[in-house]
Amino acid sequence: MKTKIWILLFAIAFGSNLNAQNVNTYTATLGNEYSATGSFYSLNNIVYTSSVVFSHQAEIDIMYWYQTIGISAPYQVITPWTILNQTKFDTISIDSINFNTITKYQIDSLVNIMNLNSNITVLDTNILYIVKTGNTSSNYPKNAILKLLNIYNNTITFQIKITDTTTTNVLTPQITNDISISINESQILINSTVEFQLEYQITNLLGQVIAKGKMLDNENVQIKEGVYIISLFNNQNNYIYNKKICVK
Repeated sequence: MKTKIWILLFAIAFGSNLNAQNVNTYTATLGNEYSATGSFYSLNNIVYTSSVVFSHQAEIDIMYWYQTIGISAPYQVITPWTILNQTKFDTISIDSINFNTITKYQIDSLVNIMNLNSNITVLDTNILYIVKTGNTSSNYPKNAILKLLNIYNNTITFQIKITDTTTTNVLTPQITNDISISINESQILINSTVEFQLEYQITNLLGQVIAKGKMLDNENVQIKEGVYIISLFNNQNNYIYNKKICVK
């Protein structure tokens, strides 16, 4: 059986903010790799210097390289390490989300849809940085969003919001070939090639719920232009599919 939802696009959006929760906020300063300030950051909010960092490899999630790489996963080090945490990064505009009130759900959702890289070469106070810990890190599965406050000489000072280690469904979508989502003119089309007892939810990048409901034959909601996350889940609220879409 094939189930479809048609979601017509209009100019009005609706939704409500999720409450801020499960996010810890810290401020830290990193210097060049040889400085006494320390250039190795752990998402348990500890800064390590090069003289002691070798004993803390599993804790290191972010490294700062002055005038070379920027911020990166710990993959270029002086002494050979046995644990190289594969931290991933991406950037969004500082105007695209409210950094001060961002929630764990919003951070986890951004991590889930961003094109993550092992380093960031452009450091700018007008950019927010998404951080995903590697699964070898002692801080896994924490995620974070980082805001640069100051870039001066060979140091950077930033504020970082770090999620706790409780799990959220959006972290582990299980992609299946039985479901597809596409945009055709003024319609978002959700196809299922087998009969699932599924519900859907559409959120924007702020984590606001724009629409949700059951997989019916035809469902109309109000939505405006922008980027959204469509999530499908079963009756036990376990997400099985997430996809980012752009409505123009």
